[in-house]
Parts: sequence; C-alpha cells; structure tokens
Amino acid sequence: MNLMVCKNEAWATSTCDYLCQQSGFGSATSCQHDANKGYETCFCASASGTCKEGEQKCNGMTLSICNGGSWSTAGCDFICQQANLGPPQSCGFDSQKNTELCFCSAAPTCVNGAQKCQGSSLQTCINSGWQTDLCDDLCHAGGLGKAESCAYNANKGMDSCLCFDGNIGDPCSSNLDCKQDQCGAAGWCTKLCENDAECGASSTANNFCIETQGGGGACFPSCTANASCSGFINATCFFNVASKNGVNAAICATN
Repeated sequence: MNLMVCKNEAWATSTCDYLCQQSGFGSATSCQHDANKGYETCFCASASGTCKEGEQKCNGMTLSICNGGSWSTAGCDFICQQANLGPPQSCGFDSQKNTELCFCSAAPTCVNGAQKCQGSSLQTCINSGWQTDLCDDLCHAGGLGKAESCAYNANKGMDSCLCFDGNIGDPCSSNLDCKQDQCGAAGWCTKLCENDAECGASSTANNFCIETQGGGGACFPSCTANASCSGFINATCFFNVASKNGVNAAICATN
C-alpha cells in the first residue's frame, strides 16, 4: 500500500506503513481520497498506547476520548448528565459529525417529584413531565375540604395546595371551611346522619347525631357549658338531648 507524493516536480513513492509510523501512528489501514484534505492520503491506525487528539470511540455504553495522547473513558450516562440532557440511548457513529459519540435523550422538562402552582391548580413532575391537577380535587382526595389556595409551603420546601380541613363540629364561616363541604347556619361543619358514629369528633370533642324538625338527623357538636358554644352563632349548651343512638347528650344548638 503506497502513496506517491510530488516533490521537486517528480513523484516520490513511500509505503503508507512508513508514512504512518513517521507521523506517530500505527500501521496503515487504507490509502484513499481524504475529503477534508482534498487529495489522496494514507489512513493510519492509532499507535499502540497513543491516539489522535480528539478521537472518540464507543465501547458499549462508554465513550473513550483521546486527550493529550491517551484515552480517557466516561460512561454515556455521565456525559449526557454533564450536557444537561436525558438518559443515554446508545453510543455509536454519528455520520454528521464523522465520529463516534453518545446519543442522549432529550432533556427532561422537570425533576420527578417537583411541584409548582398554576393558578388554582398544582403541577407535579411525573416521569419527567408535568401533570396538572385542580387543588380542589387533590384536597378532596386527601380527605380535606376544598382548596384555600395554591402557594409555597415552607414545611415541604415546594409549592403545594393549601386545603381547608374543618372536621364535623369545628367552627366555619362557609362550606369551603369544611371537609364535608357543609357549613351549618349556626357556624359549625355538619352533615346529615343516621347515627352518632357518622358524626365522629371535632378538633376538641365528640359529636352527636340529633333528629331535626324536618325528621332527619344532623350532626351537632357536644358541650359541657355555654362557654363551649362561644365559637358558634347564637348557640348555647342544651342538656339532656336524646341522640339517634339514644344517648343523653349535651349539644350546642340555637333556640
């Protein structure tokens, strides 16, 4: 495998192996036209233990890069991360760049688990993409009342939905304050019921299911004195009121 070179208006012939060795490379691999140089030349293998500066080659999902005459190797996952791209897909030859390199997936649009508010909705990063949910839906799914707002939560260190969490028997000024979405006229969270167990407890005391004038049952907060009812509207403590379960109860109620 020879290469003829014009010197002093005459052709001089050398073997490609000799030319490659003189240039610090390994043995010749071919002799053909070099599009970058615009003429025919010898193509050489990398010399043992050395390489051509900037040369790159794949080995599975790792990429070796010639730096300072020696090979340095890095995993494609590391290379993609350093480039702020997604996980590697493959390592192979890129015909446009005329070299081997790592092929990375597109950069993720978000970090999994991240959250950010968008009006009354919360966006959550799932599988590197944003999922949007209404805060009302998220609050109800968590067993809470309607959403109060969506804002930064210092305890969580990220945006989150802030939910009303009034239990039955807790004070309220609107339905939004109550988990069950029903604020009674006297200012406590309530609901229709058939027995005491359905009413559960408020933040401070048990509730009772009391029959109303309409014939059905509704939940009332318990009390020990009028002071227990001071957080409600025109309510006082009524004693010896029979609950749906037949319990002799003391409850907050209006006249």
